[in-house]
Amino acid sequence: MKQRIKICKSIHKSIVNFVCIVKNNLEPIGLLLLLFSFGWQCFEEHSNNTVYEAHILNLNEKLNAIWGATYDEVVHTERFQNECTRQGRTVLYWFNYEDANRRTFKDWRDTKEEISVVESQRDFGWTCRIVLYILGSILIIIPKIQKS
Repeated sequence: MKQRIKICKSIHKSIVNFVCIVKNNLEPIGLLLLLFSFGWQCFEEHSNNTVYEAHILNLNEKLNAIWGATYDEVVHTERFQNECTRQGRTVLYWFNYEDANRRTFKDWRDTKEEISVVESQRDFGWTCRIVLYILGSILIIIPKIQKS
């Protein structure tokens, strides 16, 4: 029985020491959390830029396919073919409509599915960043309140 009491006192003393250490270091811990939150925000901003650039690239691919199809339509008109035959030129450009439709012209739902993993990671990251920011701010404020 005495040994259990001794163990309980030892555990209690360890917990009290740990609480004192944490209490004395609340401000540095809060600052570290804020720093981590800021780093996470930088990563998230890079992720947002990557998604934005992916959308821009998708739009550029669609525009290129539209211009290619338009050029192909002009090239294969009878008037243009007659002009090329008269000048002794052959038209080498043939637009692959099937490939363009399958690869380039995706509806918005398919485009969103391709980046859904990045979107879910951004949402989770945003939540974690806010929690870290709030917790870090509270840990910085608590020692200031206790001193006054």
